[in-house]
Amino acid sequence: MMMLKELLTTDVGLLSLASILFMIVMSIYLWFWMEKKMKEDARKSEKEQRAAVKAK
Repeated sequence: MMMLKELLTTDVGLLSLASILFMIVMSIYLWFWMEKKMKEDARKSEKEQRAAVKAK
């Protein structure tokens, strides 16, 4: 309980909490961004493969 009090009341604790929350939010953002890029790349690759098959 004392650690939680220090985390929420002291300057160092609040900065630590802000850093932890920032890292969590940033990792979630990067996860969704990478998912989006991977899906775009997969669609692009599939489209190129279809074009190559039609060209033969």
